[in-house]
Amino acid sequence: MNLLEKIIYKIRYKLALIEIKSYIKNKNQKTSISDNNLYPAFCKLASEKESAFRKFRTNPIYNLILEHVDAKQGQEYISEIEKNEPKFTEYEWEEFKNNDLYGSPRKYSYVINNKSHLISPTTLRYVKVLHDLLCLYNCNSIKSIAEIGIGYGGQCRIITSYLKDVSVTLYDLPETNSLAQKYLKNFSQFSLFNFIDANQPLNENKKSFDLVISNYAFSELTRKIQDKYLQEVILNSKSGYITYNELSNKMLDGYSAEDIIKIIPNSRIIEEKPLTYKNNCIIIWGTK
Repeated sequence: MNLLEKIIYKIRYKLALIEIKSYIKNKNQKTSISDNNLYPAFCKLASEKESAFRKFRTNPIYNLILEHVDAKQGQEYISEIEKNEPKFTEYEWEEFKNNDLYGSPRKYSYVINNKSHLISPTTLRYVKVLHDLLCLYNCNSIKSIAEIGIGYGGQCRIITSYLKDVSVTLYDLPETNSLAQKYLKNFSQFSLFNFIDANQPLNENKKSFDLVISNYAFSELTRKIQDKYLQEVILNSKSGYITYNELSNKMLDGYSAEDIIKIIPNSRIIEEKPLTYKNNCIIIWGTK
């Protein structure tokens, strides 16, 4: 960012912080205002206040956690998608772009299938994950999916726009779930989604899933919470795709990727392509 952009960003951040503080005070929320709690507080605000929802994907507080994929990374995702089958049709790309109808994301022009498309880089990342799933797994046999850490619901919306006959169980904080519900209610797939409060028992009936996915979220949890997901969700999943970073291992006494593949039977580590940060990787199992 240049100097003017930095000044504008600081002003927008301060205004967003004032709005959240006012919201918490007026609602008598118990959530404290700290770096760790700003994100769920904003998610709750955006789920309840239409003006905040309309632009939540460019809110500077929200962007501390999500929607910070830049234009260059978006092009890298397209390049990776185009390397292998399947090739998405023009109709499918138009359907993917529906992810950007809400929340006012930053969108850029990309050439896809020899045609210019205005699409957000974050949506391109979600399409790349879908493409990986289609390459790695027999997706015709996947009928139930669990997602750990759901953002605003964009990843599961992309997946269910392509894989029609699936049910998806979504695990996250109640505030995040509220925002995702508001977003996903705009789409016909909403009935496919089951939202689970991550503060409650995750899988009391030990339900088995055909696939579990997580975009960084599982690798950003404390070891105690990772163990909870491992025992109640991940080890009850026939296959999995977990994009992993080093945050928990370095800062929260969490597991390393090498630790995880010792815990999950027949799992292995593959490269993250494109690599978004040093030492990031993807943990997979149950592939073709």
